[in-house]
Amino acid sequence: MDQKTLQARLFTVEECNKIIELHKKYTEFIITPTRTLLPDSRNVYYTNTNNSWIKSYNVWDIPVNENTGWMYNRLYDWFTKETSIKLTRKIDAHKLHQYKKGDKFSIHQDKLGAPDRIWNVGIQLNSNYQGGDYILYTDSDPIYVSKQTGTVIAYASDVPHEITTIVNGERWSLVIKIHDWEVVLKTNKTLF
Repeated sequence: MDQKTLQARLFTVEECNKIIELHKKYTEFIITPTRTLLPDSRNVYYTNTNNSWIKSYNVWDIPVNENTGWMYNRLYDWFTKETSIKLTRKIDAHKLHQYKKGDKFSIHQDKLGAPDRIWNVGIQLNSNYQGGDYILYTDSDPIYVSKQTGTVIAYASDVPHEITTIVNGERWSLVIKIHDWEVVLKTNKTLF
C-alpha cells in the first residue's frame, strides 16, 4: 500500500445497509463548507470539449448528529489511529453517493478543485454491482479499492482516482472530505 493510502474493513454488511437507508431519512438542504448540490439531485458535470460527462451519480447530505455519530466516530477514530492526525470534526454533514448503471466519475484529483482538502475517507457500502471499480493512481501500480462491503479507504486528496462506469446494479458509498482547517494535531508528517 502506498504511504498516501490506507484501507481496512471496519463495518459489517448490516451496518452498511443501515447507512444506505439514511438517504430516505435525510433529504433536507444542509449548508456545509463543501456543499455543491440540492439533496437527492444528480451530480453531473460536463467537459467543455465534446459535451461528455466526467461524473454522474446521486448524492445526499448525511448530517453528523446523535443518529449518525456511531459511524462517524468509528471513521474519525480509525483515521486518527492510522495517521496520528487529530481532527476538530467541524463538518455538519458528509456525502452519501449512489452510482446507477451508466454512472461514473472519471479520473481526477480532488485537491485541484478544493486546495484546502488534504484527505478523502470513504466507506464501500455494498458489493452487489458490476463495474464501478474504485482505482487510485499512485506513483507505483494502480490501487484497486476492495469492493468488500464495509471496506474503508483513506488517501491524500492529491492522489488521482476514478470510479469506472457501473455496468450493472448500484454502487453506494459514504465520502468524508478532510480539510486542512480541521487538523488539530499532526504527529506523523510523512502522510501529507
